[in-house]
Amino acid sequence: MIVQTITRARDATDAVEQTKMSIRDVAGIHSFPGTSTRRAQGGHGDPVFGAVQLREKLMQKLKQQQTYATTCYDQMLIALDDIPDPVTRKLFYDRYYLKCCWEQAAGNAGIGVSAAKMRHKRYLDEERRKTAA
Repeated sequence: MIVQTITRARDATDAVEQTKMSIRDVAGIHSFPGTSTRRAQGGHGDPVFGAVQLREKLMQKLKQQQTYATTCYDQMLIALDDIPDPVTRKLFYDRYYLKCCWEQAAGNAGIGVSAAKMRHKRYLDEERRKTAA
């Protein structure tokens, strides 16, 4: 459960960043030489007008994603607060939210890799026992 909660928060944050990049990419179309504001012949729309419409849609999508990402992040913090040991809490945050490798997550927590993996396993086993009961 904790891993899914943290992963959901990370994925939501990644989606926000991807949408922001898309908005920046669309914004660049305004500087293309030779674009005009009148409708082109043959039924094709104006590229600037199309870019503006796309940007507006992306901005709406971004607002929704930001709200969802904030909710997911808050849920993650609540789930992490349920971990009584601060070292284990840091391991889960670094490993799943920051996407650190085991070596880096263990180093950030000030313990060895084997100890980090054992704390991780023990906490997940304990969580499974609680949900099974």
